[in-house]
Amino acid sequence: MNISSANGSISDYVADGAIIGLFEDNKEFIQEIRTIDIKLDGLLQKLIEESEISGGFGEIREIHTFGRIKPERLIVIGLGSSQDFSTTKLRLLMAKVIRYCRTRHLENISSLIHSDCIEDLDIGKVAQALTEGLLLGLYQFDRYKKNIKELNDIKDFVITEVKKSNISAIDQGIKIGQITANSTNLCRDFINEPANVLTPTEFSSRITQNLKHPNIHIDILGLKEMQDLGMNAVLGVAKGSSQPPKLIIIDYRGCSDNDTNTITFIGKGITFDSGGISLKPALNMGDMKGDMSGAAAVICATKAIAELNISINLKTIVIATENMPGASAQKPGDIVISMSGKSIEIDNTDAEGRLILADAITYACTLGAQKIVDVATLTGAISIALGNVYAGIFGNDQSLIDKLINAGNNCGEKFWQLPLSSDYAKQNDSVVADIKNTGGKLAGAITAAEFLHAFAEDVSWAHLDIAGTARTRKNNFMQEGATGITVRTLIDFSSHL
Repeated sequence: MNISSANGSISDYVADGAIIGLFEDNKEFIQEIRTIDIKLDGLLQKLIEESEISGGFGEIREIHTFGRIKPERLIVIGLGSSQDFSTTKLRLLMAKVIRYCRTRHLENISSLIHSDCIEDLDIGKVAQALTEGLLLGLYQFDRYKKNIKELNDIKDFVITEVKKSNISAIDQGIKIGQITANSTNLCRDFINEPANVLTPTEFSSRITQNLKHPNIHIDILGLKEMQDLGMNAVLGVAKGSSQPPKLIIIDYRGCSDNDTNTITFIGKGITFDSGGISLKPALNMGDMKGDMSGAAAVICATKAIAELNISINLKTIVIATENMPGASAQKPGDIVISMSGKSIEIDNTDAEGRLILADAITYACTLGAQKIVDVATLTGAISIALGNVYAGIFGNDQSLIDKLINAGNNCGEKFWQLPLSSDYAKQNDSVVADIKNTGGKLAGAITAAEFLHAFAEDVSWAHLDIAGTARTRKNNFMQEGATGITVRTLIDFSSHL
């Protein structure tokens, strides 16, 4: 779908359908809609008076224009309350309405920018949110389906604007929205791929294929190099699989003359998590192909950051491996010596994500990391605490945490801060080693974060636990499957450093 802008009235633009929005609590039309209503002999106003159009959030009404204006039909979308409208809600609405247009076999669509609906907000941000909603809403993962319902391809989507001075900002917003949404959809592709296809080796190969940029350098290390580094926490996890692990280091230099402006992203890359010897229940185990969601998110955020030429220096570190119960798999009660030198008692082999992240954090510190943000589908406990609405956020640097939460708010991705405390860290105490990889049933998301905290030590660090939000079964603007959460948050966060 080609997304572009046009200077002029939407009523004069030839299209299969033109999208306009109405509030439920404000029936006074903006000028563009007033012009349309006049040309339609007051039809919109009459439909409102007869309660055929309410403006309720997400309501869609289709009106044929019969040649009175250039678009063949109007698609009227309810904007809900004018007091609550935001770019987040615009993103949701555009995802819904574009899917409707696809089912109606509309190929050429125009839309108002809806900037008049959101006060005190840059029109470029509105265009960005609108574009993201379109592309995120149309996403489908159907490459393995032989017989799929035929849906037409929407060819052109044009955002119309009567003020010529706004076109440049709209075009810039479209460009940013396309980059962020396409990177999020690539992340969703990675996560939705079956684990028999997306092995650690294939994952690392696709990273190389997709992150071709003059300011990006990628190193991929294998089993021997990881052994030489002393990454025994990782290697313990990898022992039960026939697939060799990979350590992927992506170096983006967007501000090469300022080494103080450096951030490190780390992503959990378990391409399939059976639980190992501590085997998971069979129900929904197939979703564990997505236990590399954190890795996919930081990789795809890095891709977008490079394409947007954001002025930061970024190191992205991903360790990819499977957690399987093979004949050589590590066992509960084993002790491994991590790259940091700390000994770890393996209390539960299904608490593997924190093991690979521990070595990744230590490795980042050896590279001189100043600020670390790790993203991981780390604990089922975060879902018990926060459900599938908020992701959890932890850390030892409140300023860093606040910036990530604010970035999430800008993107419609929600994060809730949970506490860290030595009282929780004590639950990870081991009788036979420096630390144990589980802290018991209580406060499981917090004790997992405290485990990572022990390896981050005094480096500025934030941890995002996305286990409850990485997948959705709801039919909202994200179709069932992977959400790509944190891709857009990390992009926004990076652009404000």
